Amino acid sequence: MWAWAFKTALEPMKQEVKRVRKFGRAHGLNDLTDPIWSALLETAWTMTAVSCYLLQSEMGYSAPSPDGESRMFLSLRNLRYETHP
Repeated sequence: MWAWAFKTALEPMKQEVKRVRKFGRAHGLNDLTDPIWSALLETAWTMTAVSCYLLQSEMGYSAPSPDGESRMFLSLRNLRYETHP
């Protein structure tokens, strides 16, 4: 599920990801415009990479969802790197 369709996602996050949906509409990419979709892992990573590129993210990340039935894919930006003694 894209963040723009996720009820509890923060509004600024939804607005950012709407740029990805707009790109999908302009280029006929349903995986970027459908709120929820099933895909092969490779396709999910490709859509994550497109999202990271469009949002100028530092990295994509994936983890199992809490239900264990699916995976979450995230586009991460504004990361802070800290070192600890």
